[in-house]
Amino acid sequence: DYTQCAAFDFDDGMDDDAAADMEYYLGTFCANHGGEIRLNLFSDDTCTTLAECNGGQTRGAKCYTAETGITIPYTQSSIVDDPCVPCSENYADIEAATESGVDLEDGYDFGYARESCATLYDKSGKCEKYMQGGVYTYGCSYIKGIQIGTSSDGYAVAVKRSLGADAAMGTFVIALTFIGMYIYYLRHLVKKLDAQKSKNEFYVPSTALS
Repeated sequence: DYTQCAAFDFDDGMDDDAAADMEYYLGTFCANHGGEIRLNLFSDDTCTTLAECNGGQTRGAKCYTAETGITIPYTQSSIVDDPCVPCSENYADIEAATESGVDLEDGYDFGYARESCATLYDKSGKCEKYMQGGVYTYGCSYIKGIQIGTSSDGYAVAVKRSLGADAAMGTFVIALTFIGMYIYYLRHLVKKLDAQKSKNEFYVPSTALS
């Protein structure tokens, strides 16, 4: 139930009446600099603000542990055991070979990429600047400018972009806007010319009628 942000019963062991009346929520968050998914205790129903206790000196799930002596599962370890997903179509054979101690040579045929991985990569921003045979570099400036802010506990607290990344995005948006305006102008011009041409084709001089 707590894979989605959900209310959490935190009445036991609460000495402070005001603290006991507060509502708490349990939900997932990105920990260890984005490398793990853990549970934590929050004070809002969107699970964005960590719960605080002991005058703000204790935060998150540590509040529950401090009051009850019980550690909430998956607050100290990741819900997902292995964050990496194999993308080779014959990943099962590769894992079996690796576990049996077989060395995979440089020329080993890893097969085609799995459809799920290929789809994700096709839709993602790319920076293949340092990739052998890389083609796409349009996302390098933006990716370089992204910095994930993390707390002392290792969870993401903010996303910061550099001036270069903002400039690149702004230029891209402005260029798209001008292209859209130009296309609209061309369509309007074509309609106007078509209307003028149609009017000329059906125009009959008054002298021809006399």
